[in-house]
Amino acid sequence: MGTRVGRIAAAGIALAVGAAAIAIAAPSNGGFEQGNLSSWKTLERGGGSWSVYDAEAVLPRGLGGELPPPPRGQYAARVTQDNPGLNILHRTLRPKRGAVNKLSLLLAYNNNAPRFFTPNNFKFGGRPNQQVRVDLVKPGAPLKTLKKKHILKRVFRTKRGASLQRGYFKLAVNLNRLGIKDKFRLRIAEVDNQSPLAVGVDHVKLTSKRR
Repeated sequence: MGTRVGRIAAAGIALAVGAAAIAIAAPSNGGFEQGNLSSWKTLERGGGSWSVYDAEAVLPRGLGGELPPPPRGQYAARVTQDNPGLNILHRTLRPKRGAVNKLSLLLAYNNNAPRFFTPNNFKFGGRPNQQVRVDLVKPGAPLKTLKKKHILKRVFRTKRGASLQRGYFKLAVNLNRLGIKDKFRLRIAEVDNQSPLAVGVDHVKLTSKRR
């Protein structure tokens, strides 16, 4: 009797541990702890590029200003630039079916221009354009699209009059409430033509918990 109860208890513990393991499914290299941008893709037009940095990295003058050290672990991703340009960091993710799915990330920025300019486009030639955007986009849509029919959720966008600098802060969305049941593209975009605009990203995480 005691042995049977023990086996049942052990099985229950194993199931609980297994459920906990299934509950969280962070995207591979979502914290950039591999020291690179593996699992991610970039689009870089004009000046600027995405890279991984650590607490010891010093941003050269004129490339966008300083960002805080990585808030989680050793590494974070950042974009810097020395000329007007558009820089996008993106990847495709898939929520788990039959689960509660939430996406979160940490974002920071440092705008060297006197203000933000937020036209609804990613053009860096001509009229002022100085902004940061985080969107959830349909995976088959053009990468640079801003059409409503392609945007599943605008997670964040800098606004006119917003603070020019922000340390790392959390963005989070419940995918189930948005009706997102299949794969989607996470797009983190920076465009500038007024002055360098540094952006940092870290701790991108997709959690999936059983209902």
